[in-house]
Amino acid sequence: MGGRSGDDGVTFSSPNAIAIDSLDNVYVTEFSGDRVQKFTSDGVLLTEWGGSGTDSGQFRRPTGIAIDRLDQVYVAENGNSRVQKSNSDGEWLATFGANGKGPGEFLSAMVVIVDAQDRVYVSDWGNHRVQVFSPLGEFVQKFDRPGTGPGQFQVLTSIAFDSQGNFYVSEVANHRIQRFSPSGEFLGEVAPGTLSNPHGLAFDSTGAFYVADTGNRVVRKYRVVDAE
Repeated sequence: MGGRSGDDGVTFSSPNAIAIDSLDNVYVTEFSGDRVQKFTSDGVLLTEWGGSGTDSGQFRRPTGIAIDRLDQVYVAENGNSRVQKSNSDGEWLATFGANGKGPGEFLSAMVVIVDAQDRVYVSDWGNHRVQVFSPLGEFVQKFDRPGTGPGQFQVLTSIAFDSQGNFYVSEVANHRIQRFSPSGEFLGEVAPGTLSNPHGLAFDSTGAFYVADTGNRVVRKYRVVDAE
């Protein structure tokens, strides 16, 4: 599936985020193409939507994508500082967020992820925080902690959940991954002093998780073991 840039539905222009629905269909955002393409697991194009712009259903530099239990699709936009929600066929359902520093606003929404209760977590790159929304886009809470100390954030790049609902945040500027309880309590740092510009995070079915350690040009695998 895919190739270089193009508009024929089987090639990509700067693909940068992937999500998979309950039927194993694959959704890909295109940072330069300002669209989402949806494929079967065998790479057959099913549909696409988007286009450059600021209207509902259009995108400017989409950087994150997530799918909830109803196969509804959430796309974070770096360029429009917002998140858009659609059904699995790309029909627009809602938009939330705007450019700014207040609750529910973003300075470049980068990554979006949905937890087991369908709460929507968004990494707010420019504001150095994580914000949480309901499935309807209603603001729930924010973890607004810019800085370099324990429990603080500086240029977030990815978010992931473990099986207990704890969430993990990777930070480019602080070269680390921090772990938090579902309520936002700081639980510790993973492998301190070993990472350089970490980006993507993902858990497998055994509870181990993988880190794209961009600065060191490696992928690392970890397992968190809580102290007794």
